[in-house]
Amino acid sequence: MSYSNVAPAPSNRKGLPTENVLVPAGVVSNLITEKGLIESESGEVKKLDLILRNLRDALPFVTDDGRLTDRPVVHTLTDDEIEYLGI
Repeated sequence: MSYSNVAPAPSNRKGLPTENVLVPAGVVSNLITEKGLIESESGEVKKLDLILRNLRDALPFVTDDGRLTDRPVVHTLTDDEIEYLGI
């Protein structure tokens, strides 16, 4: 099987006459599959951006003597957060 695409214009950019382009069905199937994989990976990137945006490297902290300082954060996610994020 093959997929046929007829160009709408009578000539291409170089002024040469256009012809029917035959693309094998397997190539079309591979392109559609690859597009699906790219969309899936884009979703994963958005998910990771959400996680990184909500995790901080440091938090404000008040010491015992009343001074405000920053302390490093140990990043942990609860089981509920992991389930919510779909990781």
